[in-house]
Amino acid sequence: MDKLAKRSDILLILILFMLALVLILPRFFSRQEPLTASVYVDGELNQQIDLSKIDSTYEFSVNNTVIVAENNSIRFKSSDCRDKLCVNTGRLTKANSVAACLPNRVLIALSGESGEYDAITY
Repeated sequence: MDKLAKRSDILLILILFMLALVLILPRFFSRQEPLTASVYVDGELNQQIDLSKIDSTYEFSVNNTVIVAENNSIRFKSSDCRDKLCVNTGRLTKANSVAACLPNRVLIALSGESGEYDAITY
């Protein structure tokens, strides 16, 4: 009993660590699903971009808002709105993600096949 940890304690810690790795690693090595970004201006579809087919950075401007599309991500780069909440939203990388610049009436919505649920109701 003088020892701080017994062999069985160390074995239990190693087993728990290995179990945690088995549960976490698939998230890092899962393949990317094709994502499509829909850009709406004044409530109407302005353009759709297949983000999985973009090789280099694609930058465009809509209603005084600069949007940057990259491989499997899209974001607001700059805007002339006062609060800059749209720019601070960051990159959208998952299906069913949405970002909006309300003063300039621009909305970005990602769609694609996602194995994750955003909500479950009964």
